Amino acid sequence: MTRAFRSTRSSRKPLSASARAAAVGTVALALLLSMPRPGAAMSYLDNLEIHGFGGWAYGNTDGLSYTVGSSDGKYDNAEFALNLSAHPSDRLSIVAQIFLESDDSDSNNTKDVELDYAFAEWFVNDALKIRMGRVKHPFGLYGEIFDVGTLRPFYLLPQSIYGPNGYTAKAYNGVGLTGNYDLGAGWGLQYDLYGGEIEGDFDIPGLLTTVEDFYLEPDVALGFTVKDTIGGRLIFSTPIEGLSIGASAYRGDEEVGLDIVSKETRETWVGHAEYLSDRWTARAEWGRLTHKPNFEEEGGYLELAYKLTEHWELAGRYDKWDLTFPGTDFSTLPGILPQLLKHKEVAFGINYWFTPSFVVRLDFHKVDGNRFAFVDTPDQVLEALTTNTLDDTTQLVVLGAQFSF
Repeated sequence: MTRAFRSTRSSRKPLSASARAAAVGTVALALLLSMPRPGAAMSYLDNLEIHGFGGWAYGNTDGLSYTVGSSDGKYDNAEFALNLSAHPSDRLSIVAQIFLESDDSDSNNTKDVELDYAFAEWFVNDALKIRMGRVKHPFGLYGEIFDVGTLRPFYLLPQSIYGPNGYTAKAYNGVGLTGNYDLGAGWGLQYDLYGGEIEGDFDIPGLLTTVEDFYLEPDVALGFTVKDTIGGRLIFSTPIEGLSIGASAYRGDEEVGLDIVSKETRETWVGHAEYLSDRWTARAEWGRLTHKPNFEEEGGYLELAYKLTEHWELAGRYDKWDLTFPGTDFSTLPGILPQLLKHKEVAFGINYWFTPSFVVRLDFHKVDGNRFAFVDTPDQVLEALTTNTLDDTTQLVVLGAQFSF
């Protein structure tokens, strides 16, 4: 979520200059390794997999800024993730992924490089694999495939669960177990159990902070950390081909930037269901995040897509999210503040798939609420406070492409 004026405080910190150089070197090395050399032994290539995911989008709104769009039209929405997977032995896998993003949200035209995850996995059997390191977070339906745009029907992920509101993150730092069981009669179980620390994105309008220096900022990137986390996920495949149901949850001690809230226990859960066939894609999630006594979040989405032909696809989504502050009396606060505590979105998309690895999208979003759709400058924030008026409806058009290999 970008704004023209923002804090850069985030738990997912851009890498240092030296680390960025190392990341670029990693990309170059991966490309070099992927190029066969005459007369060279090829055995090492058999143990190395290279994948990439990326996309670009143009976003235009009718007033406020929202995700990849602004009222002036935003072109600089480009991202790419490089995924490397090595198999030094039959039982050992090593996986790493870096994420590169072009971001024109500030005058420096920031180019971020981030380490999504890097972990080792030891295979015991199908029912037990041990993971250690910075491991991709097994939460919900999209938790492990954040960057793979060709595995979803819209350019954007649902903001209720996967926006910068603190529900989840790309990775956890720690140790985890995962595996699959055949339960018989057409039923199967995939499980994940993990412990460690989670770091993720948590951005809010400055008006929701209690810090005077940031009160008038359109967007403050706080970041969040959940320490001593215990979490897990269960996904049941059913006798109905393509249908699975499950739930994800974690609990730990949360810390949010700028000391806006004290260290408290966080509990987060989400239920999810998915149906996939040759033509239909249907996904639904609903969850709740509790951070007592400070705030509670609740939200989810329903997402449907239908392939008219091999190439043309129609998609629709309903997305809803609400934030509550137990015990807070809003009658003494500016009247526009309740608008910042909700998000409701209806979206429609038209996709053209050249291949399963390359899709062009045209998406239309209608948003009610100002949790994620907001003004661009401190002057506009001040004007909204002075007039007690803030447009709570935003329309966004996204034209973009996403690819994977």
